[in-house]
Amino acid sequence: MGSDTFLCNKTMFGRVRKQLIYLEMGPSTFANIRPNVEGLVGLSFITEEPYICVAVMTIAYGFNGALYAGHSLNGLTIAPNRAGTIMGLTNGFGSIAGIFVPLVKSAIVKSPADCAELISRWRIVFVIPAVIYTTVAILFVIIGSGEVQEYDKKVYKKKFCAVY
Repeated sequence: MGSDTFLCNKTMFGRVRKQLIYLEMGPSTFANIRPNVEGLVGLSFITEEPYICVAVMTIAYGFNGALYAGHSLNGLTIAPNRAGTIMGLTNGFGSIAGIFVPLVKSAIVKSPADCAELISRWRIVFVIPAVIYTTVAILFVIIGSGEVQEYDKKVYKKKFCAVY
């Protein structure tokens, strides 16, 4: 009898809450949040060895694929009929980072006086996404929902169908 069976049978948590906990704080933590956060923060302290930096970044972001299991699954769960629209919106908003990251990096790093100041500024740049990852994961567990949303239930009347 695994923890999944115990949580379901004893009704400590509903199906949705259990899914959220497993996605963000349970066994998938290793494959989801921790490698990203630890990799980003750890990377900011590894300054002497370029090969180790590349290895840490590769491992940390290699595990990032597990993030999409929760992301995609939740979109399908809350609105099965509108999952494509939800994925388009979330990916669109996620792409905004590609616009703002270079601006934020330029504002933080600028032109440091020496190497030690450059390293400390880059640490700030790496800590920002680590904080964002952690905050969003905690918010997802606290306020996330897996119930089918009201906007998914709307039925459209068929008015006209053109055949070409």
